[in-house]
Amino acid sequence: MRHVDASIIKKVILPAEHGASIMLAESLMAGLWIGASFKGFVCALGWIFIFFMSQPLKIAVKDDSRNIFAPRTEAALWCATVMGILAILAVFWTYFLSGPSFLMALAAVMPLGAVHLWTTIFEGKKEFAAELFGVLSLGAAAASIVLASGHQVSQAFVLWLVLAIRAGASVVYVRYRLRQMRNESTNFSMVVIVHILGLIMICGLVLFHIVKPVVILAGLLLIVRLSFRYRNTISAQVLGIHESLMGLFYVVLVILGV
Repeated sequence: MRHVDASIIKKVILPAEHGASIMLAESLMAGLWIGASFKGFVCALGWIFIFFMSQPLKIAVKDDSRNIFAPRTEAALWCATVMGILAILAVFWTYFLSGPSFLMALAAVMPLGAVHLWTTIFEGKKEFAAELFGVLSLGAAAASIVLASGHQVSQAFVLWLVLAIRAGASVVYVRYRLRQMRNESTNFSMVVIVHILGLIMICGLVLFHIVKPVVILAGLLLIVRLSFRYRNTISAQVLGIHESLMGLFYVVLVILGV
């Protein structure tokens, strides 16, 4: 690889979707807290490498489809290759330490991740379904970590489901707020319906003694967030910070209740 400016590598490797970074951090936090072990830590490293491989992979494939080979293309190929090798090593190491059980979570969300990558690379725009599938697939990081640490499949699935409720509600909510800030047409009733459905699902899990009642507070936190009032002049960065803080409280409640 020829010398490439460090700023190019930084732009290539850092994900463009900051919301996805938040979702992965929440998933890793929940998984490592519940499934705290060295095996879980190695599995978490694999997810981090996979995540940081995605952005350069998108850039490299997109540039190749346009017959472009610029310095950033070379940097993207190099970064995607390195991250891919590290991810494979982490997966094999986790397999050696814990067996194949953690692969169930990874395999289950591979179709979602594939749709997300295909749409963002070849469609060139952030479709709702692609964005939703992307954050839902990141929730499997927590599930695979707890599986690698020796927990039951049922607990891993419940953890993914509760995190998926937060992820789905967040995508709908943030898209609504961004459209509102741009003075575009919005549908607040749909946002409310999604949040209420999420709360109903959590209540169902509590009713059947699958999770503890404290998780209901996490669902209510999502509902309360709908009452927040924002000025149209607020930046997307500030909205993202608010979402990050809300997500942190949500994950803490989930950790206490799953």
